[in-house]
Amino acid sequence: MYITQTKLYAAVPRQLVEQALNDDGVGGEDTGAWADVADAVQSAIDGPLSQRYAVPFAGTLPPLVAQAALVLAAELIYLRRGISGTNNPWTAKADGIRTDLADVAAGKKPLGAQWDREKPSISTIEETSKTYATSGRLMI
Repeated sequence: MYITQTKLYAAVPRQLVEQALNDDGVGGEDTGAWADVADAVQSAIDGPLSQRYAVPFAGTLPPLVAQAALVLAAELIYLRRGISGTNNPWTAKADGIRTDLADVAAGKKPLGAQWDREKPSISTIEETSKTYATSGRLMI
C-alpha cells in the first residue's frame, strides 16, 4: 500500500475523506472502501512503472511514487463524491503525475538515483568497418 488515510488527511479534509468512503450513508466508512481506493492508486502507479521496475515497491518509496499515491488518492476521493473534471481540484495535478509516470516508464525520465532499472532497454552500438579491400582481396 503506497498511501494511508493518515497521509491523505494532510491534503484532503478528513470529513470529505470519511464521506467519500461512506457510500451507503450509514454509520461511517464502508467495509473495504479504503482498501479499494488504496489498491486502485497502487495499480495506477504500478501499471506504467512495471514496464521498467519490479513492482510493488517495498520499504522506502521513490519520491515520485509517494507523491503520485497522494495525488491520485486525493483525486479518487473527490471522484467518489461525483466531483470530476475541472471541478475536481486534483485532476490537473493527477494528469501531470500520470504523464510523469509514463515518461519514467518510457525511459524519458529517471525514477530516482536509488532505483536502478530492473528491465533495461536493448541498445546497439554501430561503427564504420575498419577492414580495407584492395584488388578484390581482403587485407587485414
